[in-house]
Amino acid sequence: TFDRLIKEPSKSDADLVILGGDIIDSAMQASVEHVKQQLESMNKPYIYLMGNHDFEYGSEYFSPVAYEEYLPRLDELHGDKTYQIREEDNLIVFAVDDSNSQIPAQALEAFKEVVNKGKPVVLALHVPLEPQESDGSFIQQCKEVWGPSADGKSRVTMGKEGIYPNEITSEFLSMVYAPDSPVELVLAGHVHFFSRDVLTEGTTQIVTGAAYEGEAVKVTLKWPER
Repeated sequence: TFDRLIKEPSKSDADLVILGGDIIDSAMQASVEHVKQQLESMNKPYIYLMGNHDFEYGSEYFSPVAYEEYLPRLDELHGDKTYQIREEDNLIVFAVDDSNSQIPAQALEAFKEVVNKGKPVVLALHVPLEPQESDGSFIQQCKEVWGPSADGKSRVTMGKEGIYPNEITSEFLSMVYAPDSPVELVLAGHVHFFSRDVLTEGTTQIVTGAAYEGEAVKVTLKWPER
């Protein structure tokens, strides 16, 4: 399924391909090499985001062994382990590693610089954010699919009704949710079902379905005539 999906951008006029994490389920070297070969054959620029499964192996889930031995196997795929930036004349794509459901300090500082540039921002991450302007159906579906946490909250989203943000993540979210935020679009994955929601009044969040089921999302950005 991956091999079939990855051929689609080459047939199109896509400017950028974003892989939202959990592409590799366990960091077996053969899997990493295969994905790398397929991405190189695509002949399109791409961003590979880290998911919570990409660098685990067996029982080594967020363990020291996972970080020290398996995570480095993906170095050639995802570049910087905390954030990636692709800047164009009329927008910035900011991809952040929230695979552990929090925002790294380095990513927060880089995001502040991006916000100060005044360009529209497409924010890409693995774990979805908690919508602020919706009817709560997305959070409810997350709990139905994955089960609630011990305190009845979502285990697969970031926010007060999900995985509670630490101080760094709280500051990051406040910037994303701010009325004057330059973030126009948030792209996420992780939950294995498609969702399109109003994150805030001026921001849409699109969560992709599971790629192993053949799901992918094509996004076309358009600017109004000035």
